[in-house]
Parts: sequence; structure tokens; C-alpha cells
Amino acid sequence: MRFGASGAASWEGVARASFGLFWVLVFLAVVNSAIANANACANVSTRTAFALARVRVLPRLLATLHPRHRSPVAGIVVQTVVAVGAVLALGFGYDPVTAYLLLATVIVTVVVGVYIVVNLACAGYFLRGGRETLRPVRHLLLAVLGIAAFVPSLLTAAGIPAFGFVAELTTPVSYAGPVVGVWMAAGVVVLLVLMRRHPERIAETARVHLEEPDAVRPDRFHRP
Repeated sequence: MRFGASGAASWEGVARASFGLFWVLVFLAVVNSAIANANACANVSTRTAFALARVRVLPRLLATLHPRHRSPVAGIVVQTVVAVGAVLALGFGYDPVTAYLLLATVIVTVVVGVYIVVNLACAGYFLRGGRETLRPVRHLLLAVLGIAAFVPSLLTAAGIPAFGFVAELTTPVSYAGPVVGVWMAAGVVVLLVLMRRHPERIAETARVHLEEPDAVRPDRFHRP
């Protein structure tokens, strides 16, 4: 049985068959999850942009805070424009389901890659500068096991048939791989430029998640 968007094999059909009139509770749970997920994505993207802009890795404008609510208003505007633009462009260019599959594949591929890099960073940190607190099982073995677990997930998300259980992605979902590749290449270029021209900004990324009472105010961009 395959799950579809509607009919007996959809989530709605399964909920109606399993819970009767109480299927509406499943509907409310799905809606609640969708809203919570969208809110979390908006928070993490705008706050990350603010943190990186605060140390001048991203344009300083993204560190602008709302004068009353203290929220990263410039980042929210940029994130909204990019998100709505991508969804509408792909939705009208293909169809809503294809747009969802393409965007989901891009996001999952990037996120799984981040998990792998974080495991590498953990092992590298304790091997290079944190040997006095190094715990081989916690900081090395678990990091290696995490990488080993996520590599098949990364290949599956990207549709790279390195294993028999991985199927190639069909067009246009297969475009996700090149999109991620171009995005990562652009990030590497930015990193190399910063390392050459502003190495202090790379060092300052160590404090991107620290609280700073003297955050960037909008009036700083209007001083004479």
C-alpha cells in the first residue's frame, strides 16, 4: 500500500478508518506540527543569520534588531522573501508535491551533512585542543559511529546509489544534488575569502551563540 495525498491510503483515510470521528484530532496534530516546524525553521534561520552577521561573517544588516521587540527584523524579512519565493516559484513551475519533494531533499541533504561535520568537529576539537577533557568513547567512538550512521542517510537523501537499497532520484527531484553542491561551493568560496582578508571574523564565530547585551541597533546604520 502506498500513501497518497487523498483517499483511503492517505493519512486522512487511515485516521478516519482507525479513529472514526476522532480523526479530527489527528488533523489537529498534523496542523500543529506543521506550524511548530515552520516556526522552528524561521527561528533557527533568522537567529543564525543574526549571529553570523553580528561577527561580520554575513552582511551587517542582518544583525539589525527591531527597536521594540528585539527580534532580528532584517533577517526575518530576508527569510520570508526567500522562503515564499522558492515555494511559489517551484509550486507554479512544477506542482506542490514536486516542490515539496525537491525542497525537502535539499534540506535533508544539507542537515544530514551538518550532522556529519559536527561529529568530525567534535573529534577534531578534542584531539587538537581539548585533550585534557578527552573521553575516547564519548568524543571519538560515538563521533565515528555517528558519521557511519549518517553516511548511508546522506547517500539515500541525495539519491546516490552507493548501496543496493538506495534508488536514484527522478527529475526534477534529482536537481537537489547540484543545488546543494553549488550552495556548498559558494560557502567554501566565502570561507576562503574571509580566511584571506578577514581571518579575525572566522575566529569570532566561536561566540556566535553567546548573549551580548550591546546588540546591533537599527540606529547604528544611520549615524552620520
